[in-house]
Amino acid sequence: MDMKEAVEEILNGVETGRVFDSHFVVNELIEKHSDQYIRLAAQYATGGEPTLKTHQEIGRIIKGFVGILVKRLDNESWSLTIHHTPGKCALWLKL
Repeated sequence: MDMKEAVEEILNGVETGRVFDSHFVVNELIEKHSDQYIRLAAQYATGGEPTLKTHQEIGRIIKGFVGILVKRLDNESWSLTIHHTPGKCALWLKL
């Protein structure tokens, strides 16, 4: 399974009509698809801000499902990051 398939599996697990954010997807990837997450993160390991770049790439993967599985909402969420600090995040609606 590649990262796109892992993200798709997570998105398919969200109930239709539910709102969720990218932090949810990242946490699910870490818990349920850690190998795919680590492989993606490893691509950014030698540059600056590897966590940010990894999570930006995950956001781009989610965006690839716009109109198919998700809709990007105008507002942003305020939720916990993987470091358990609050931060803003892309907000999505499951179609």
